[in-house]
Amino acid sequence: MMKKLVMKILLGICVIFIIIFSLFPIYWIFVSSISTRIELYSVPPHWIPYNPTLDNYIILLFGAKEVLAKIPFAERYKVSFSYAAESFLPGLRNSIILAISVAFISIIVSTISGYVFARYNIRGKNALFFIVIILIPLPIWVSLVQLYSLMKDLKLLDTLVGLCLLHLVYRVPFDSWLMRTFFEALPKEIEEASFIDGCSRLSSLRKVLLPIIAPALSSVLIISFLSTWSSFLIPLIFSSSLNSQPLTVILAGFFRFEEPLYEMMSAAAIIGLIPSLIFIIFFQRYIVSGLLTMVAYKG
Repeated sequence: MMKKLVMKILLGICVIFIIIFSLFPIYWIFVSSISTRIELYSVPPHWIPYNPTLDNYIILLFGAKEVLAKIPFAERYKVSFSYAAESFLPGLRNSIILAISVAFISIIVSTISGYVFARYNIRGKNALFFIVIILIPLPIWVSLVQLYSLMKDLKLLDTLVGLCLLHLVYRVPFDSWLMRTFFEALPKEIEEASFIDGCSRLSSLRKVLLPIIAPALSSVLIISFLSTWSSFLIPLIFSSSLNSQPLTVILAGFFRFEEPLYEMMSAAAIIGLIPSLIFIIFFQRYIVSGLLTMVAYKG
């Protein structure tokens, strides 16, 4: 009895340590975002700001010049502050548009392709599927020169459409592979029963199969969104202005000037977490409802 109690206590301590270890960077970023530059560089560090401020958030979201004017050293780092104020909202907008577009287009294309590869008997299907999935382990730097030349010829450099296409090229093969796996796990008898009831393949897919694999759809959708949201190398190379640069590239641009604005970068990072959290929370409920559907089906 005592041994089990000790094990539970040790397990609890380990869990608490892992939680603190995981959340502490986010906590420190938040503390930095509401700290003044003087407090942020103080030694020893202030784990709780003495004079918390929302000036960094106000500058990023509203570009308030009156707020900028009262910040110590603002004149010294005028170019850096101006870049942050002018580029953050366009970068946030580009990230949201890009991540949502890639996630939904990818889930539509990969669902159809995964269903076709799982259910249709097409000659050469396995060879074709092998060609598709061989793109998964292919690193992007292998084809950077050719891709850049192709995007330039198509006049898609520095455009959201071009970035969307590039991300889809690397997302669709992996998502199609996942969807094929999910469809193959479903018994064919489910579809055959729907065919007897008068459903076509399309209506069977839409009304019968998709509700059952809702957890898989939501998981793939979330993975695609987060993968695109955090992408850096592709937009860094193929975007060069605020027309298409996402938030990841904008944040890296904070290092280009006199001195990195760590407090401003921290505020931008905290705001950048919000859209992805909202997306995850929204589609999390579909994972839960889909699991309940699967349990009811198996019951």
